[in-house]
Amino acid sequence: MTNSSYLATGSNALLSQAISPASGRLQRFFGVSHIKIDPQFTDITTIPQARLTLEQQISKDVTLTYITNLTRTQEQIVRVEWDLSRQWSVIALRDENGAFGIDFQYRKRFK
Repeated sequence: MTNSSYLATGSNALLSQAISPASGRLQRFFGVSHIKIDPQFTDITTIPQARLTLEQQISKDVTLTYITNLTRTQEQIVRVEWDLSRQWSVIALRDENGAFGIDFQYRKRFK
């Protein structure tokens, strides 16, 4: 790992901590249950980027997530997760390329 990637990793962590206290106010402002801003510094010479994630619990079983790249607004991801039971979920996803897919997820815990 080079010095610039160490700097980028440290900068990302520092910026995330600086933004965190404001997230409660932003959640109330946007009316969402979860908001997250992920700053991304890959190198000193590149333009910094950030991703905004808005998540809303629609009902007890349905969660809507919207993710966008703040520097390239055409990169948007929309994800809807519907929990059918404790083990089964249906996930509908439209990715940043416009492709749409539906996945069935099965969860099993081993103790």
